[in-house]
Amino acid sequence: MVKVSPDEDQDEQLEGIVEAIWRSGVDGVIVGNTTNRRDKLIPDDIKISARETTRKLCFATGGITNGKQALEVLNAGASVAQVYTALVYGGVGTITRIKTEISNEISKK
Repeated sequence: MVKVSPDEDQDEQLEGIVEAIWRSGVDGVIVGNTTNRRDKLIPDDIKISARETTRKLCFATGGITNGKQALEVLNAGASVAQVYTALVYGGVGTITRIKTEISNEISKK
């Protein structure tokens, strides 16, 4: 696993870094972390292809505090939505809450 900083100046830089990591042969990538340089969890146009997600793991981290955000990164192709900060501040009921919120978001569609 390789962890990538979310604090690149341009979205294209982040996308290029992730693509280079994929080509390097590592098993997966951790994209994100807590940052105040971005107003969104992930850029709108970044998606991981289904072909890549069957071969690599992608952990989305940083700032995921609710089910809508978790579903957003999963729909973008992440294998895992890490909710560590939400768990620290929200306590033991956080996982159940996020699972319920994900179910509610899916039901809206």
